[in-house]
Amino acid sequence: MSTNQNIPENDPDLMLARQYGKMLSEKDRAGSDDPFLDLLLRARSRAENEETKIPVPNLDASWNRIWQSSNQHEAKWTSNVLSMPSAEKWIWAAAAILLLAFTSIFLMQQFGDPEPRLLAESGSAISVIELTDGSSVTLRPNSKLYERTATENLQHYSLHGEALFEVKQVAGRTFSVESGPGRVTVTGTRFNLSDRNQQAVVHLLEGSVLFEIADGSRSVSLSSGEAAIIDKEFQLREPFTFEPEEITGWTQNRLIFRDRQVADILDELEFHFNISIQAPEEIEQINLGGSIQLESPQQSLQDLGDVLGGEFVKTGDDHYQFRISS
Repeated sequence: MSTNQNIPENDPDLMLARQYGKMLSEKDRAGSDDPFLDLLLRARSRAENEETKIPVPNLDASWNRIWQSSNQHEAKWTSNVLSMPSAEKWIWAAAAILLLAFTSIFLMQQFGDPEPRLLAESGSAISVIELTDGSSVTLRPNSKLYERTATENLQHYSLHGEALFEVKQVAGRTFSVESGPGRVTVTGTRFNLSDRNQQAVVHLLEGSVLFEIADGSRSVSLSSGEAAIIDKEFQLREPFTFEPEEITGWTQNRLIFRDRQVADILDELEFHFNISIQAPEEIEQINLGGSIQLESPQQSLQDLGDVLGGEFVKTGDDHYQFRISS
């Protein structure tokens, strides 16, 4: 074999192919510790056992004439024609098989599951988009909607952030949305879905949905007025009821809450305005009821600070800290 080759001597695929060729040349063809080599050996053995033996008169002489004729033809076009021993031919045959297998794996990885396509992102303001089937999605600020699959029978999306979905009912079509550790599957309905703090939360306003863990291990069917959570530990919690206006108030730039801890209210403001807020633990544990306009972080925090008997002071870019009035 020529030593002028493009494949380095320490190439793992070439080494594996040589090992396969060596094993083929051995009479006992003992099994290999490598599962892929062992599979090739068993396939080769089976092919040999199933080959049909067809008697051909003067077979060796015929092959010699074909070989000589082929070499003479090649000599017209190149001066570097090298014949390879049988074992070396098997090495390169095995290398070709390995290359084909690895190429197939590469193509599957590249084209088997296409990357999601960004459909819309809301930035600092609420954004409303209409899907091709007539359904609409209202994205809360700092949210993104991706399209994963769009066919006549399947529409599959993924959400980062929070959105209100109004899904048009289409016969024979499946509509699903992934969000963090959860997935919602519907036919025609209205629901609010969020992906925050490594958990997925769905609030069903109309219709019915199947809410399941992304790996399909557990699911729950929800009816209008029910909600459920899949936490960061991939645990599906028991469904609960909710007040619709508290869930959809953000679509009207208003945060509505009833008997809700300040910590939860601050979390809502942090997400809506993409800011960071710090407050003492005793303040965060206070329960409040009311509403706050979501026009700007400064105005919202001023209104909340007045209720709490203090103020939220800006301590850096998009960072605020609560201080009790003296």
